[in-house]
Amino acid sequence: MRLLDKVRAYKALDEMMEEEWDFDFIYPLTKLMLALAPDYRFFCREEMKLVAKWGKKGENGGVAIAADGSFDFADADHREGYEREHRRLENIASEGELSPLLPPLPQRIRGKWLKALLPFCRFEAESAAGGGERHGKTA
Repeated sequence: MRLLDKVRAYKALDEMMEEEWDFDFIYPLTKLMLALAPDYRFFCREEMKLVAKWGKKGENGGVAIAADGSFDFADADHREGYEREHRRLENIASEGELSPLLPPLPQRIRGKWLKALLPFCRFEAESAAGGGERHGKTA
């Protein structure tokens, strides 16, 4: 599994933690987030090293990073170097495979969250005919 897959899942889970969910649904996802945290922190540290290496230096010798996380490059060569090394970082084969979780099928979930979580979760599918209670976000 690529490091980037774990980073995307962590970011999706971080966004999901801002919402209120049924306990049975969010508990295993919280445990997944905790398991992904070391890989996420590693990625962030390495990404900041790339920014420091390739970003345009200011008067104080550091790279100015905007509130949205963007920064400038001194020239096209610096941009290409950053992009090349960032792709390598994203594609690092991450160790420590995680067993797929089996959280209950949520009533609603954002598509980008589902896409990020699919490598780690196999949602318990309920048949439409079977009725069954669905686990959803409260209003």
